[in-house]
Amino acid sequence: MAVDATKGALILLIILGHNTIILRNVDGLRQFLYNWHVYAFFLVAFMLPVRRYDWRSLLDRLTRYYVPFLVFFLLTTILALAVGGLQTWPQRLTAFVNGYLIGSAYWTESASGARYFWFLPALAGLTLLRYAGRWAIDARVPRALVALTALASFLLAGLTPEEVLRWTPFALPIALYLVLPCLAFVALWRWLDQAYQKQPGTTLAGVAATAAILNAMAIISGSTLILASLQVYSVAQPVELLLHAAIPIVNCAFLILLFRTGAGAKVFAFFGNHSLLIFLSHQIFFVALTRVMRAADVPPSLAAGLVVYGVVVAGSTLLAFVIAGIPILQRLIIPRTWNEWRDTLHWRRNTRKSRDSAAAEN
Repeated sequence: MAVDATKGALILLIILGHNTIILRNVDGLRQFLYNWHVYAFFLVAFMLPVRRYDWRSLLDRLTRYYVPFLVFFLLTTILALAVGGLQTWPQRLTAFVNGYLIGSAYWTESASGARYFWFLPALAGLTLLRYAGRWAIDARVPRALVALTALASFLLAGLTPEEVLRWTPFALPIALYLVLPCLAFVALWRWLDQAYQKQPGTTLAGVAATAAILNAMAIISGSTLILASLQVYSVAQPVELLLHAAIPIVNCAFLILLFRTGAGAKVFAFFGNHSLLIFLSHQIFFVALTRVMRAADVPPSLAAGLVVYGVVVAGSTLLAFVIAGIPILQRLIIPRTWNEWRDTLHWRRNTRKSRDSAAAEN
């Protein structure tokens, strides 16, 4: 439950980070959030165990990412086309194809006006690298070579040209950058888990203090990162590079330990269980509400931003709950496996076959 609750807390922070009304009214909030809230989601995904490292398992995982990506990316692109004018359809169609096949923030934003879709291709890219690393080790590729590749990718990611990120499928430059921090997080978590079992209070307090120090260092220095466009530090700025890898690692560990105490775990776990659908739909609600605000001439105050935040959370959560409660929609939009999605697409044919078989038996 602690991991689900952590996902729930992170999705609420992501919605907050995408609320430009609140960010404009609270100094330093954007920097604090962008230093770790999306980053930590990759860490949580990486720490979850993989039962099988075979092609079928990989296909199932890619299906979980790319099917909902397709549904909501297509929906937001259609909405953007309707709002922006039908005359923009050639450019948006090209950007949509590139956005779905490549998955970079540049193309998803060009097609739909929303860049946050890059997260799912990047998560798919990280999954591909995780499987590739396991297969390489099983094929007796030296572990040192795999480790050196991860280290070099982390150190040099900040030097990646923008054009490379724009045209590389699965957001692989971002995924390559994340491999080493993900491995470090898993190793740290194993140690913290054992320490927490022996001294829970001391361990939680130590992690909390470390997180506070690291976040304060980043805020005071004014350093930040933007993972979507891979605006990260490189080996040329070693202090900032290590600081901004440590912040999401320690912050994420703190959240998991905090929820292990049971503090609000059930509430946040509810959001965590629906985090994917909430993530994919929240921006649609936000854009709609901000348009209503402008039409009604409502000033973008902090109070208005908080109201919008509450409505966006409620609306996207309700939509996620409804979709999850309708089995056929759930299998179509957020399938668990490739076979589940394929069979749902052919449900009429499968139903007809079932009826024919039942009739033959009778």
